[in-house]
Amino acid sequence: MSTLTSWMDRTFYAAYVDSWDNRKFRETVLETINLQHRVLDLGAGRGCLATMNFRDNCTHYAGVDPDEAVFQNRFLHEAKILAPPEYKIPYEDNSFDIVVSNNVIEHVQDANFYFSEVNRVLRPGGHFFAKTPNKYHYVALFASCTPHWFHEFYNNFRGRETRDTFPTVYACNTRRAIRRQAENHGMITEQIEVLEGRPEYLRISLPTYLCGLAYERLVNMSSLFEPMRCVILMHLQKKETEELGSVKAA
Repeated sequence: MSTLTSWMDRTFYAAYVDSWDNRKFRETVLETINLQHRVLDLGAGRGCLATMNFRDNCTHYAGVDPDEAVFQNRFLHEAKILAPPEYKIPYEDNSFDIVVSNNVIEHVQDANFYFSEVNRVLRPGGHFFAKTPNKYHYVALFASCTPHWFHEFYNNFRGRETRDTFPTVYACNTRRAIRRQAENHGMITEQIEVLEGRPEYLRISLPTYLCGLAYERLVNMSSLFEPMRCVILMHLQKKETEELGSVKAA
């Protein structure tokens, strides 16, 4: 990080820290989780985010991921693979009190199946917490029209390892799409919050930083601009009764 970037961080975003969005997500989960809960991290990966360590906050912390790197995740009590082609969560119905999923939904091609599986493994009354980029933010819009190799190049330039950059599809990355999936799968929308903070992807030069700063100030000026903010935080809850009737197609 350059001296100029550090100065701008201190000047304009003194209240922000690195990984501010992941910290916010953790704080949201900690408001509900307790030591009696069984928790599943859906898309746990290799455990590169310390903010996703809920090992000591629950009785059992399991993680699943399509990548065998999940077995390197030191935060988990138990790790399993999401095996292709179905990618069905390898647990019985009603197995967990809480499912968490951080920066995963943007990579999911079949959102209907994804939410169906979350609903299936949650016990009645269980909670689903997820964080994902907003499809209408400039980062997602730009990512949607550029090839994956450029995403790897740009993130590597920003200091993220290439192995932590995955293809994105943004199939369910709007508030409306999330609410529709929740309704279709018998889940109550407790909260969907869209946040804009420090312009992480534009902190590479003075001109780009200033553009990101101006955008952040604009979209935080009024709730009317909330659909243009960067990060979607969601909290859904499975209905207490399992008598959900027929599930509508997405």
